[in-house]
Amino acid sequence: MIIEIPQEPAPQQQPDPCANQVLTRFNLTDSSDGHPPITPCVQNAIAQDFLDALLEINGAVPGGIGFTEVFRTRAHQQELWDNRANNPNPVARPGTSRHEGGFAFDVPGMATRDRRGQLVQTPLGRTVIPIFANHGFAWGGAFNDPPHFQADPTQHGYANSAAAATAANDYYERCIRGR
Repeated sequence: MIIEIPQEPAPQQQPDPCANQVLTRFNLTDSSDGHPPITPCVQNAIAQDFLDALLEINGAVPGGIGFTEVFRTRAHQQELWDNRANNPNPVARPGTSRHEGGFAFDVPGMATRDRRGQLVQTPLGRTVIPIFANHGFAWGGAFNDPPHFQADPTQHGYANSAAAATAANDYYERCIRGR
């Protein structure tokens, strides 16, 4: 007589939600106080272009440049949105910002305003803006946000900025902040 002992099924291995890297951390300096920006990460899809631009800028600008904002969590974007009346630059609705998707960053000192309120690129801006443009980053001066640079998430597999923001914030919460 053969007795079969039922065996429990092997536990299913859960895929590592952090295996597909969404954000890449950089060692960046905040130009205002020497400390790094709150979250010095960019979308993994643009990390090499970002690095290449920084290396070129470091060769053209003694001492390099600083950053005031890079990736933003949804909570930080909400704080900025709630205080947007006191911000001289445009603030995107939470869930739609390219900063939340890791596709945007802010570099101070790119432009000043003349007597008519028009943006005028500074010498630093005249050096840095074309370098970032050559690496795929549009300058925010076109929509009245002079420190802002951004890449287009739809060129990197996302349906829109909101989809990129959701993916980056989920990754940040699970894989960077949560570990």
